[in-house]
Amino acid sequence: MFAHPAVTVHAPPYAILEMQVSDSKVGVHRHIDLVYVLRATSTDLTAQLTEIRGAQWVPTADVAGLDTPAELPALVADAAQWAKARR
Repeated sequence: MFAHPAVTVHAPPYAILEMQVSDSKVGVHRHIDLVYVLRATSTDLTAQLTEIRGAQWVPTADVAGLDTPAELPALVADAAQWAKARR
C-alpha cells in the first residue's frame, strides 16, 4: 500500500459502484459511490447532514422492506456477510 509522510492513506472501500442517474437539478450524469463497511462503536446515531432526516439503525433483514434503490438490500446483505467473515 502507498505510504508517504505528507498524506494519510485510507483502506480501500468494500465496493465502488457506478451508475447513470438523472435528477431535476443536474440532469443525466454518472454517479460513483465508494462503499465502506464499518463497525459502529456506539448505538447513538446522529445525522450530520441537513439533507438526512429520520436516520435510524435497521436490521439487515429489514432493509429490503424500506423504500431504497433496488440494489441496496443485496449490497447491505453482502456487506454484512463480508464483515461477519472478517470478525
